[in-house]
Amino acid sequence: MLLSKLLVALTFLTLVASGRRKATHHAAEFDDIRAAVRNGTLAAAYLAIVPDSDLREGPKQANIAATPSASVAKDDGQLLNMILYSAAAYSDSDELAYWACGEYCNTDPMVNATRVVTTWDIIYPTSSGYLAVNDALENIIIAFRGTAIDLSVLIDLQFELKGLSEFIGSVPSSYAGAQVHSGFGQAFQASRPRHYDRLRDLMSQHPSYKVYITGHSFGAAQAALCALDLGNTLKQNGQVDQLSRVTVYTYGEPRVGNQEFEDFYTSVGVETYRVVNQKDIVPAVPPRFLEYVHHKKRYWMAEDGTGGYVIKLCDAAETNGEDSVCFGDVGLLTNNNIDDHRSDNYIMVIKGLGKTAGGYIAEVYK
Repeated sequence: MLLSKLLVALTFLTLVASGRRKATHHAAEFDDIRAAVRNGTLAAAYLAIVPDSDLREGPKQANIAATPSASVAKDDGQLLNMILYSAAAYSDSDELAYWACGEYCNTDPMVNATRVVTTWDIIYPTSSGYLAVNDALENIIIAFRGTAIDLSVLIDLQFELKGLSEFIGSVPSSYAGAQVHSGFGQAFQASRPRHYDRLRDLMSQHPSYKVYITGHSFGAAQAALCALDLGNTLKQNGQVDQLSRVTVYTYGEPRVGNQEFEDFYTSVGVETYRVVNQKDIVPAVPPRFLEYVHHKKRYWMAEDGTGGYVIKLCDAAETNGEDSVCFGDVGLLTNNNIDDHRSDNYIMVIKGLGKTAGGYIAEVYK
């Protein structure tokens, strides 16, 4: 199985590299590339990752520079909790129903106080996840699962961009050009009836609770769409004050849509932490030459050069963190590490960073 995945991944990366060179000189090649994606010639194994507990090494310690390049910022203290919730989404529905998903459910005593309201496990378009409440922390959590079965790869193949309005509620006319990865859009659209109304009900029932939307890998893409959908609905309903309750944490998120999608996401104003671990290859796909871009804000966990790790908040308006300072020159063929994508390795690095009062500190690059 591992060998076959490696062969498929190699085929995919080679073909993408070839397509990229052609597209640089011939815009018409986009159509050929997209056609190859649709008929299955391009095999996208980039999200076919099943997390396991085989941690390669112990956590390193954070080494935050005394004088960062710009300033420092902190998240709201949920960086570790949300990756635990994201990893828990890989558990079976029965395990989630009783919050009995091993280390992910029990690592933190506060996370262990979670009660699951509903789960979903849709075969095609593939989408799984759960909606939960943590009364001890006064949090509502919705978590989307990443790729865990081969059927998901069929969706991952669909690089074609389609109008965002096909998959979420109404889109303002000023962002009518917003497009998203069709597979991600279809997956979220399939799951929406299973959780969206219940999420809104929970927000009404618990007006003081914060709402966290999270996911890893394929689940991170769906989490971003869920956040945009919810934030847009709140704004359209005149509930702008409710946006401050909503926070998004994604881990190893692929590019979801085009520039208009990113503009729309930014305009909605949902607080977002798009976390990337070192040389994780998945945030490098789908490739930018197919008109995909990332949304803000990128939190890059990188080695600091002294054997430890540092978090960099990359929020440059012109790059969305996709530059050498905040992307590490990660490429599809070079300077990448698929192990860095595994949720367990995200957990390992975050634990190694350590938490300061009020949250995890980050250097800011703008």
